[in-house]
Amino acid sequence: MEAWNSYYKDKLPRGWSYPSGRDEIQEALERKDVQLDSLSLRRGDQRKGVDLYVLKLHCQADMASNFMHLREKGGRLLSMTMNSVPTELSKEIRAQLRDEWLESALTWASETTARGNAWTASGHAWTLIYSRNGQHKVENY
Repeated sequence: MEAWNSYYKDKLPRGWSYPSGRDEIQEALERKDVQLDSLSLRRGDQRKGVDLYVLKLHCQADMASNFMHLREKGGRLLSMTMNSVPTELSKEIRAQLRDEWLESALTWASETTARGNAWTASGHAWTLIYSRNGQHKVENY
């Protein structure tokens, strides 16, 4: 069984690539026992000089109100978006995702869904941002 219900992948222009592929993501999800509603590999913002929003997890939990009717449909509560990066940064970012960031993101995901109604919890999204100055930051909101 795949670790997501739906999957989407943008075609990328030359000079851009995904820092992690479908198989790497699935292996990480299985290690953490995390299941997604959707996995999207997207182009992202490809303007020169802007920070790269590499990875985003979003918890669509509506357990109290069931606003999105996910539970009725048997839906999973998490979506993941992996954005493309310039090819010259892909190897560096791939290693960092493999060694640290993907694990951290999926730990957040498993803890978030275990809390129940994540919307009323302190955070319902986890975003990894790669700054062009080589710094990384994680935003939770």
